[in-house]
Amino acid sequence: MTENNKKLHIAVFPWLAFGHMILYLELSKLIAQKGHKISFIATPRNIDRLPKLPPNLTPFLNFVKLSMPHVEKLPENVEATIDLPYEQVKYLSLAHDALKESMTNIFIAAVLGFIGPEPGLSNDYEIQKTPKEYTVPPKWVPFETTVAFKLFEGEEENISDIFRIFKAVELSDFLLVRSCSEFESEWLKVVKDIHRKPIFPVGQLPTTTEIKLWLDEQEKGKVTYVAFGSEAKPSQNRYQVKMNSLSYHSGKRNNMHEYWAPQLKILSHDSVGGFLTHSGWSLIVEAIQFEKSLVLLTFLADQGINARLLEEKKMMYSILRDDRDGSFTRDSV
Repeated sequence: MTENNKKLHIAVFPWLAFGHMILYLELSKLIAQKGHKISFIATPRNIDRLPKLPPNLTPFLNFVKLSMPHVEKLPENVEATIDLPYEQVKYLSLAHDALKESMTNIFIAAVLGFIGPEPGLSNDYEIQKTPKEYTVPPKWVPFETTVAFKLFEGEEENISDIFRIFKAVELSDFLLVRSCSEFESEWLKVVKDIHRKPIFPVGQLPTTTEIKLWLDEQEKGKVTYVAFGSEAKPSQNRYQVKMNSLSYHSGKRNNMHEYWAPQLKILSHDSVGGFLTHSGWSLIVEAIQFEKSLVLLTFLADQGINARLLEEKKMMYSILRDDRDGSFTRDSV
């Protein structure tokens, strides 16, 4: 912070997934509008694929390109989760670690509260040690809740996302939580109590994009929007089960969009009646914003906790699955 104008210079370095990079870019724009300087750090191909900045923000927001380190088994030109199958994301994580920088991901309060305190504070709490212990609410949560993981949502290899969250929280001075007290005040209190750091709910940070023209041709409430982000890649069998389980108006399947869809405009359109998604928080925020019927199919990371929280608040429906392997049937959908 300078002494003359009291403005900040903030470095922003998100995880290498567009669901994270775009969210952090939206947050950076909001901060830049206040006159603060932002250095947005990412790899070259990722920066080139991000939305262009409006001219009024270019003096305040600077993109910094860091070359992607070489990691064995990571394919050439891979710089984001969308570029490779999920089972290879662990190699992208190693490349991300090799950049020697770190910033915490934005999670809702329920996720930060569920995973518990960082190791330095763990003497005051009984920390989960086995996968099964993560399938029940932790003892430090002082209220009744069904928020917990399913066994199939765990990770088997590489450094776990839970460990990465621990380290990010441990090295931080304060926590920005993508949530608000109106939605999960009880979990925000848990986060403050167990992490013993300042907690700042920053709201839901909905993004803005352009709408698809073909939605105007559809009947009101007849479109089912299906989106699973860039990291959750269902197997061909699971994909076929989902697609065969949906009914299609006039025998037509919905428009298929393989790249970055104009999501906010899609969900805001009157023709969209329902939303089937993986429970990534960016998608959930946008669906709630436009009061769309939610059906969730979780895969990884914080998605299970997000889904349990929404299910507990009776805001959505989860597709019935086997708790151990995550399998489901056409009838479940």
